[in-house]
Amino acid sequence: MNPFFVMIPQFVKPIALGFLFLVLMGAASPVHSTEAKKPLLVLKGHKDWVTSVAFSPDGKTVVSGSEDKTIRIWSIESGMNVRTLRGHEAGVSAVTFSKDGKRIVSGSWDKTLKIWNVADGKELLSLEGHEEHITSVDISFDDLYVLSGSGDDTLKVWDAKTGEEIYTLSHDNEYDVTSVAFSPDGQRIVSGDGEHQLKIWNAATGEELRTIVAHEGAVSGVGYSTDGQRIVSGSWDRNVKVWNALNGKPLMTLKGHTKDITSVAFSPNEKYIASASEDQTLRVWNAQTGKLIHTFSKQSENISSLAFDRKSTQLIAANKNDLILRPLKFSKPGSKIQRVRIKLDKALTGLSPKVRDWVLSPEIEFLLIDGKVVSPIIQLKRGWTVPSWKGVIGSSRFKFSASKLTGAMIAVIHSAKTVSGKYNITIDATIDNDMIEGTYTSARIKVGGGTKKGTLRGAIQDAHVSGDPLHDGVWTIHLFDGLPGGEVLSLYVDRHEGKFTAFAFSPDFTRRPLDVDTSGLTFKDSKLAGVVSVSRLNKANDGTRSNFGKYKIDAKIAGSKVRGEFNGTSVNEQAVSGKIRGEIRHRRPIPKDATLWIKCEDGYTGGAMWQNRVFFQFKLNEKGAFVEGKANNNKGVFKATLDDVKVSLTNNRLRGTLKSTVKSSGSVTTGDYIFKLDGQRAGDVFYGRFFTQLGGKEVSVGYFVGGVRR
Repeated sequence: MNPFFVMIPQFVKPIALGFLFLVLMGAASPVHSTEAKKPLLVLKGHKDWVTSVAFSPDGKTVVSGSEDKTIRIWSIESGMNVRTLRGHEAGVSAVTFSKDGKRIVSGSWDKTLKIWNVADGKELLSLEGHEEHITSVDISFDDLYVLSGSGDDTLKVWDAKTGEEIYTLSHDNEYDVTSVAFSPDGQRIVSGDGEHQLKIWNAATGEELRTIVAHEGAVSGVGYSTDGQRIVSGSWDRNVKVWNALNGKPLMTLKGHTKDITSVAFSPNEKYIASASEDQTLRVWNAQTGKLIHTFSKQSENISSLAFDRKSTQLIAANKNDLILRPLKFSKPGSKIQRVRIKLDKALTGLSPKVRDWVLSPEIEFLLIDGKVVSPIIQLKRGWTVPSWKGVIGSSRFKFSASKLTGAMIAVIHSAKTVSGKYNITIDATIDNDMIEGTYTSARIKVGGGTKKGTLRGAIQDAHVSGDPLHDGVWTIHLFDGLPGGEVLSLYVDRHEGKFTAFAFSPDFTRRPLDVDTSGLTFKDSKLAGVVSVSRLNKANDGTRSNFGKYKIDAKIAGSKVRGEFNGTSVNEQAVSGKIRGEIRHRRPIPKDATLWIKCEDGYTGGAMWQNRVFFQFKLNEKGAFVEGKANNNKGVFKATLDDVKVSLTNNRLRGTLKSTVKSSGSVTTGDYIFKLDGQRAGDVFYGRFFTQLGGKEVSVGYFVGGVRR
């Protein structure tokens, strides 16, 4: 997460922030702009410098913290300040939303953190323990843990429900910990300090995994990419850098700012990096190539903090006392697939009273492939008492150009039993800076007649350069907040050509991976629904299975995010229900220089040797031939070498053999072993069964897990 406008007492700058002021008379007020190169929205209301900003998970609201000691919640739709939180005794230095959007975490120069209820603005917890001001805050993906960085050279992890301090980590120098962030899966932590270092930690144990001498000046901001594979950092050395999150190697340096970097962020769709600087510019970069895409220049003052919305179409920036919402203007080189979303401002005319009261603002969505509109759908925004009414597109004709969207569509509104009406919806809109604005007319066909006119707004997003991950991609789905012991069941789902395959992990159930039956899972109209069964073959290897639960999933897909609820039965037929959080991302090709690893877990037969875990890691050349590798045993019962690897990856199925020579005696039989692998891939993770042969005879069978180290 990005910190406040960089403040490190050991590096006091000749800027007397206390003497800068702007008194805004009257109530907080939004200022709208229709010019593409100007902000979409300017939020005014704070009485002193805004230090930190963050979008809510649904993208509908923004939270801001300020040196005026207040935290404000803003509506993006209306531009109004909907709630002000007061309680800190000094300026607020950092804010963020919980992943479910129900809580806000704030940090302050008063050395405390506070957790707030978004619904009523009440303070839930106050966390005390730091000896200096708070610089940065974050919250884990499951909302269970709060992370804080401080000017006392420490970062702390707290229990988000009780406020109890879990552990403290130190950079062991005399500099501030300036910025901190959890990895998206909550397994790691990255922190930056005023001495130019990055440190990566094991979030579960607090173990320091790696120290990176990252910059030539203080680190002012850090953040993870959505897939957790990359880290971005900004510094007072005026550079933005991208790092491999697993091995700490530098991937690229983004140069162009002429003064200190104050804030950095990855976009949720992983395509863009944004950076802010004391040179009064806000820059957007291509996250894959490092190329500068766009510069928002001539800001009135330095930008202290920035954040992307969940759709990666807008950027909020803290500019002195104000918040500025900007549309993202960037090109689409090579992109042939785009996603278009349009929101109508009024209900359709002629609906029966029972329907009309709840069908508020229909939303139209379609894909644009090679300039042609395909797969249009209409969704009805409903209130809490709405009957099960739905909208279906009967036919559509649209004309699409660089600056205009015109055309018509037939929409049928119906319930499970009756059709309420058919509507001819005509659209006349302009496209500027990937934003769509215009008018529409809705005319009811035949019965009742009647027309209604209104305005529409929308946006165009690059769907994906190489296919749509909704059809071919990697889905990571976490079931939590309802399982025994507060554990998380993580489903690693691969969707290939529209078909699901999956496996799962959960420390609460078993340390070994689990099989997942996805035959009852369906995806249609942005909804993921159905039943998944989780099980595992028994150690007896007699074909019987142990049941680890059956879960009914009901989730919605919004952009790359999966949100919903589940219920069903867990281990020992225990009834459970809880929340679903997940993400959808591209299936990235395995790079040529990647290291692959395979860990064979708990073989079911064959004696003591296969009751230990055997770990292989290896590299292949461009033709897939074995180059080098090694084998390890976690308990040291034997020593082994990895002599040859012959594996293939086709249609996300991993098959092949590993040849290993065992060099020990005792309960382990010395000789040449062959591990036969039969598994599948979900992103950078592998999973499947292995069969072990010695002298041509099968001696062991079990499960393996594996992955890619980039």
